[in-house]
Amino acid sequence: MHEFKDNTTNSTISKTKARLIAGLLGVFIIMAIVSMVNIIIIQISYSRAVSEYDSLRELAPVPVSPAPSSVPEPVVEPWADTSNDVLYIPDTPPAEDVLEEEPVLEMDSAALSAINPDFIGWITVDGTDIDYPVVQGTDNSRYLNTTFSGANNRSGAIFMDYRIEEGFDNHIVILYGHNMRNGAMFGTLSQTNLNDNITIITADNVTLTYRILEIRTTDALDTAYALIYGDLQSTVEYLQRLRAPDNAFHMLMLSTCLRTNRGGADVVIDLGTDTIHDADEYGSRDDIGRMIVFAYLVE
Repeated sequence: MHEFKDNTTNSTISKTKARLIAGLLGVFIIMAIVSMVNIIIIQISYSRAVSEYDSLRELAPVPVSPAPSSVPEPVVEPWADTSNDVLYIPDTPPAEDVLEEEPVLEMDSAALSAINPDFIGWITVDGTDIDYPVVQGTDNSRYLNTTFSGANNRSGAIFMDYRIEEGFDNHIVILYGHNMRNGAMFGTLSQTNLNDNITIITADNVTLTYRILEIRTTDALDTAYALIYGDLQSTVEYLQRLRAPDNAFHMLMLSTCLRTNRGGADVVIDLGTDTIHDADEYGSRDDIGRMIVFAYLVE
């Protein structure tokens, strides 16, 4: 009788264990499926953003040769040999010598503005894959998850801080972009080197060349972000601390997140620097890592 009860008890325990194992296995399978679906969604998101920006590069700045200018025909002054009463005229050089000029960069600003009225320029960075249009919205949130063409996408867009009222003419310009795992947006910013050039073509097709002074690993509480509230003198003094040339009066900052945050995942960062001074909102300082590239305007 006892043996029968023991067998029944053991059978019940075995069934319970089997159900538990089956349940856990089911949970793991569901988690794996959800993870795979999320990965697929992310990859599709990546692909769509890459395709969009690849198509926009058809409107990107391209070298355009300026109209050749010619050297005016020189005025030849005769001179006289008074000893022999003979008038000599030196050989006349060719009437026109074409001056070779560096090609300028131009883009179809009208077409880009038609796609997005927030368009303000185009950025390229030496030694990286950064080659994107730049926008400026009415806040620092919209373009975190909105592409240049207006699609909802975690790649977002490269954008200027909305509080800069004078655009690229301002003494301090801050551009933000995500550090995407696939290298998109500012994902290759870490490949920059000191003295590399950053080129901005404004919507008016004016070329601005900046030279990199410093590449800094920091956090969202870095005092450099506060320069946006300062004046020209504060920017010049900051540039001097970075050992910029004495004639440097305009500074460019490229800001992105550190992908070492949260296990290397792509992080949707809060770039609204009007709230960065509240550390509690972001957690520990290690959790709000940033990389800033500082550059000064050369020409």
